Formats: sequence, structure tokens, C-alpha cells
Amino acid sequence: ERKVILEEIARSEDNPGHVLWDAVYDTMFTTAYRHRVLGSSDTIRSMTRDAIKNFHRRYYRPNNITVIVVGDIREADVLDKVRELMAGFEPGTIPPLPSLTEPGPPRTFFSKVRKPVSQTTTILAWPAPAITSMASAALDVAAAVLGQGRSSRLYQKIREKKRLALGVGASNQAQRGTGVWAISLLTEHQSADLAREAALAEVAALITPSSLPDDEVDKAKVLVESSYVLEHETVEGQGTTLGYFNTVAEWTLGASYLDRIHAVTAADVTRVITTYLQPEQAVTIRLVPEDEVAQRVIRPSHK
Repeated sequence: ERKVILEEIARSEDNPGHVLWDAVYDTMFTTAYRHRVLGSSDTIRSMTRDAIKNFHRRYYRPNNITVIVVGDIREADVLDKVRELMAGFEPGTIPPLPSLTEPGPPRTFFSKVRKPVSQTTTILAWPAPAITSMASAALDVAAAVLGQGRSSRLYQKIREKKRLALGVGASNQAQRGTGVWAISLLTEHQSADLAREAALAEVAALITPSSLPDDEVDKAKVLVESSYVLEHETVEGQGTTLGYFNTVAEWTLGASYLDRIHAVTAADVTRVITTYLQPEQAVTIRLVPEDEVAQRVIRPSHK
């Protein structure tokens, strides 16, 4: 299996998008989030069988496992089957998980990564609150207002009106601990700086009270709800959401997600943008063509 993982790492390093987001996380985080899920070639090569067994023995315990079953089932039958499968599986003492909340105030950086690409991709990123925060749903709606769909502000202003970008998007990656709220811009290299400034101007415009009409927020909420419903048409989609929320928080947070989206107001969106998305606090990571002078991404030091 070691060879398989090393091949996956090699493929990911040839994928410009993976390299860019690895750089974003490596720059923004000092917690374990800065590490790639796949690990590095060095860690995989040096990993021993005993280390894997010890990890498995420590964390893969019945009191640290969530069993998710979705479908036309009888609860009693499922519980009987789970008890049968878990028979003899002894609970253990689970070590406390490390903190995934970034210490201190946000830090601003601008770095470049060079790859064999024909266009430039810019990520503007801000630290976002944990998935359990009351602000998380409002930040999801803020992402829809700014950069999801053809009627979003970034698409209309930067791609359609100003013709500065080939593609735009915004997302709120809520996690356990500190998350990432980000804008992505695909541009020709000569337009990258102008597109970045235009995107930050659109964020700044929403900091002004009463700058966001209620109907625009309502349309964004419908977009978020539609995406959620589409993802949950299958039992696999429903099970994935329940499992994810129960792992990073609790399953009830996933079950009540649409209720929290419905409750978001224009004032809520303005407030979370003002609180978390100040333009001057954006982290900028840019993927540039190889013939562009590149700066090595340097993770900030912390005292």
C-alpha cells in the first residue's frame, strides 16, 4: 500500500489545483490542518507497520466510532446487527484530540506558486469560525451572494461586466476549529492583480450597512438550499452529511442546517462579512505560469 500512496502523492503534486490549496492551508494554519491528508513522501516512506498498528489500536475503538445507517430500515434490526458485529470489540481510552483553532489574530500574506499552467489562479482566503458557530450559516449565504452562480456579484461584476476573470467562485469551508472562507479567481496573468482588487472591492461594498437587499439574500438562500437538497437526494449523501457533522460536531447540527440557513437575514450577512472578511486581512496565494517569477510559500512563524 505504501507504493499506492506514494503514487497518489506524486499525482497530487502534478495537479495545480491541489498544489494551490495545499499552499493555502500550509500558509494559513499552524495547527494540523496545514498538513496534507495524504501526508508527505517522507512520512509515508518512514512509516512503520508498528506505527500503523498502534494508531489503529488507539483510535479505532467502539467508543470512538459513529455508525450511520440511512434507508428503509427498522431501528431494532440495525441495533441488533451492530451489537453482533461489535461483539468482543473492547472500548479504549481515546487520547484528547489536538486543538484545531488558530491562535491570535488573522495574518496577511501574499505568496506565489509556479506551475506549468497557462492561466493564473488566485485564492483570497480568510480564517473562518468553526462549524458550530452561529456565524457559519451566514457565511455560507455570504459565499452564495458573492460567488456562487451566474447572478452572484463576483460573476456579474468581474467576469461579465469587467471581463477580468475566466472563472470566479466563493466558498465557506467550515470545519472543527478554524475554517477557511475563500474567493477563487481564474484569470489571464496580466489581469490577476486587477481581478484581485475588484474582488476585494466587492467584499468591502457589503460591509456598508443596508448595502445588501433582502431579495438578493433570499435568492442566495434558495441557491444554498437547492444545492443541499440535491446533495441529499441519495441515501449516501444523507449518510455522508450525518457522519461528517457527528465527527466534527454533532449530527443534530447537520439535521438543522436548512433551518439555520432559512433564519439568515441581510443584516446577518453584513455582520459576518464585517467581522470575518475585512479586505486588508485576506491571505492571497497565487498559482502562476512557470515563466513568472515565483515566490516560495513561507508559513508564518508564531511567537
